[in-house]
Amino acid sequence: MTEQVIIDRFRQEDMVTEPGAIIQKDSAYYAFVPTYNSSGDMIPVTKRRQQAPVNATNLLWMTFLRPAIVYNGTRVKERHYQTCRLCNASYDLTVRKDHGFQNITGSYTVNETVHFPQDKADDISDMAQHAYAAFMWVIVDQLIGKFAWGQESNKSDSSQFGIIDSQLQRTSLLGTLDLDAFFEFDEEYGLYATIEPELSAQRLQDKALARNRTLDVLIEELSFNTTVSLMHNPLLT
Repeated sequence: MTEQVIIDRFRQEDMVTEPGAIIQKDSAYYAFVPTYNSSGDMIPVTKRRQQAPVNATNLLWMTFLRPAIVYNGTRVKERHYQTCRLCNASYDLTVRKDHGFQNITGSYTVNETVHFPQDKADDISDMAQHAYAAFMWVIVDQLIGKFAWGQESNKSDSSQFGIIDSQLQRTSLLGTLDLDAFFEFDEEYGLYATIEPELSAQRLQDKALARNRTLDVLIEELSFNTTVSLMHNPLLT
C-alpha cells in the first residue's frame, strides 16, 4: 500500500474510536509516527511518548485540509498528504550581534537519511544516531495528534465542538494556512447561520506569527531553529 492509503486508513479508524458518545464528524489535521508493534504490524502513534524501548521510525506522516480557489473562483478544501523524515544536514550560518541582540541566519544542505536505531542486546550503540533520533522524537511529539470536529450524538440538535488533541497548539505552527479549515468548521457546520464570523484577535495573532505559511515550510523552520539551538552539542554536530 502507498503511504497515502495507509495514512487515510489510520485517519478513518481514528474517526470512529472517539471515547463515550462523541462522534467525530470531520478531520482537519491528523499526524502520527509510523511504529511497529511486537507482531511487526504498523501502528500509528498519535500521543506524546514516554522513554521506553520502542520499534519506531524517524518519520512523521500527516494529512490535512488546505483551502484552495478553483477555476471558477469557488473556495474549496483539498485534502493533502505529507511525510517528513529525518536527514543529516550541513549548515552554513551567519551570527550577528547588535546592541546585545543575537540574530542567526543561514542555509542548509540536506544529506543522507538517518534511520531509527535498531540496536540488538550485544550491539555497541551509535550514540550520534541515538542523538539524532532523540532530536526527531522531540520535534514530532509537538506535531502528532489531531484537529477535528465532534458532536455528542447523531441528533441534529446535539452539541458540536472542535477537538484539539495535539501539542501543535502550543507552537508557532498553529497559525498555518493548513489549519484554517479547522477554525472554519464552526461556520461550516452552522454555528454561525446568520452572523458573518470574523477571525478572533488570537487567531489573527497566530496567523501573523506563522505568516500564513504552509506546514511543509513551517516544519522545516521549526527543525532549523531547534537544530541551531543545539549546535553546542557535539553529538549533533
